[in-house]
Amino acid sequence: MIVRSSMRQGVGAKTLKCKMKPRLKEGIAGYALFLLALGAQAEAVLSTAEYRIDRMAFNDRAPGSISPSGATYVQGYIVTNGRIGVLATADLISWSLTFSDDSYSSTFNSADFAQGSSRVNLRGNGLNANSEGLYFDFSQESTFGISRFSSVDPSFAWSMEGNCPIQRCPGALHERIDVPTGPGFSAHTAWAPRTAELERIGVRVFAVPEPATLVLVTGALFAALGTRKRWRPASVV
Repeated sequence: MIVRSSMRQGVGAKTLKCKMKPRLKEGIAGYALFLLALGAQAEAVLSTAEYRIDRMAFNDRAPGSISPSGATYVQGYIVTNGRIGVLATADLISWSLTFSDDSYSSTFNSADFAQGSSRVNLRGNGLNANSEGLYFDFSQESTFGISRFSSVDPSFAWSMEGNCPIQRCPGALHERIDVPTGPGFSAHTAWAPRTAELERIGVRVFAVPEPATLVLVTGALFAALGTRKRWRPASVV
């Protein structure tokens, strides 16, 4: 805008003010929408945390054991409420875990937790989380496990035992994975000895923004930048 001699009489000043006000409001609205979209995405990401699980135990039981030999695996994910530090049972929101060995594979998820035989066993301060992963401290007197034992349905178990008196925890400092080989208590059980240290058992997976959120953020950003480009102070000659 070029304001000429009418500026001396105050007319130009009024014109400048009137034309800048709507654009100023558009700019504020665009930035507000952009910040709102970012805030919504940040809340969605920070409110939960997903950890990818990929663990193995090898059956080192003596020959003649009723359990098959070889390795057992548990893979899947655990979702928490985003808490950092020592975790409690209430901090675990959901999970989906696939138990397998060379012959069998079956999935157990938190929807099955409604059954009375399913449970999360968490004792002590061994289970921890940070921005990079989910950890279990085998040096702690602690236990963590997710299991379902049933006489009708397949039985699953994934558990860790930390350092504690041997009379209370026979076979302490180990990780155990039970893979169902059929209905009931039939299972391939394997133990993996662990050392008394903090071990990462899950890797943090960062959420990808939902398409609706991406559209909102992108639209708000373009609106803010477009308004900023249009909103330029008038030059006075």
